[in-house]
Amino acid sequence: MTQLNQYDHNSGHPVIAIIDDEEMVTQTIKAFLSLETDYSILTFQSPANAIEKLSKAQPDLVIADFLMPEMNGLEFLAVIKKMYPDVPLILLTGYADKENAIKGINEVGLYQYIQKPWDNENLKMVIKNGLENKNLELALKEKIKEIDSILLQREELFQVNNLLQEEVSLAKRIHAKLVGPQSLEANGISVNVLYKPTFEIGGDYYDIMSLSNNRLAVIIADLTGHGIQAALCTALLKFAFNDFKETYATIELIVKGMNDVLYRGLPGDVFAAALIVVINTETNTCEIINCGIPYPVYLERENRKIHKVPVNGYLLGMINDELYEPGNKETIYLNKNDCLFLYTDGLTEAKNDKGKMIDKKHIYKIIEQNIESSREFISKELINSVITFKGSRQFVDDLTLLSIERK
Repeated sequence: MTQLNQYDHNSGHPVIAIIDDEEMVTQTIKAFLSLETDYSILTFQSPANAIEKLSKAQPDLVIADFLMPEMNGLEFLAVIKKMYPDVPLILLTGYADKENAIKGINEVGLYQYIQKPWDNENLKMVIKNGLENKNLELALKEKIKEIDSILLQREELFQVNNLLQEEVSLAKRIHAKLVGPQSLEANGISVNVLYKPTFEIGGDYYDIMSLSNNRLAVIIADLTGHGIQAALCTALLKFAFNDFKETYATIELIVKGMNDVLYRGLPGDVFAAALIVVINTETNTCEIINCGIPYPVYLERENRKIHKVPVNGYLLGMINDELYEPGNKETIYLNKNDCLFLYTDGLTEAKNDKGKMIDKKHIYKIIEQNIESSREFISKELINSVITFKGSRQFVDDLTLLSIERK
């Protein structure tokens, strides 16, 4: 067994603790991770011994088997959670223990559970994602503490205004780090994003990530509210979405997993409308589940047809995991040059100087008028139509327009 005094956090290598009463399991995982990563690996066969050793120095991530003689894995991880609330916890289970593992996600706060026999590459990716999410969450907490500390020190109105500007600038930089790239091309699929917040920063969120089996997952989301609170809450959206990076998760599992994280993590008055698309770059099919975002629009280039894609579902973060079910799933096929347009309600709920709301059919009219044009040109025309319509009136909501095209 690796002793605690044999590693040093100052080396910069993450410390992974593995607890299983079967030495073959701990040594197998240790051998693989030692070969494939630069992690410092601690192995234990006794939960009691592990608790004693780990109480003296904090690990970066803990993996524990469910069935152990002294105490089960959930009992052990509950102790570690009290000691180190921010450390990601992973439970190894047999198939028959799946129900207990799911229960443990809610009661103990597991980061993830993995069934035996595990896949080494999947285990490595889950550990990598867990460490990245932990570091991002800790960095965000530190930044928020900095903001809170600065705000507590304000004494005069002039100072407050200056500090608030700094806060907005910081939140804007954090939000920019959280959202995905504005353009991406992979295996013949091109994604492009145009984003216009109501204020200097906004509560819309978009992201793109790779899944296994030649798939991409795309999300566009709109948190309730605007400004700094909504922008910072997008951090939780990113954690929830990126939990499934490089995994075999289905679109339904992604939606349910995100809802569970957001239900437990968002403030009680904040929810997320979102739309998730999973694109298979081999078959060129798009699976779509909608959780409160306006219906996407599908442009068939060859047939010169424009379709509304009617997908409905519940907002994320409103209903607990036991009651939440994703809405209906639609699947479309992207022929060459076909486009799928996703957008938040800033594109459909703009008001002009007289308080009149924009005609939602303007989306279809503009696409039809420019059906031979590039999707980039169409996207800019859609944004410009809102700007022209509202005149001098302030935007009432953040506006995000994301387009997916098969090249």
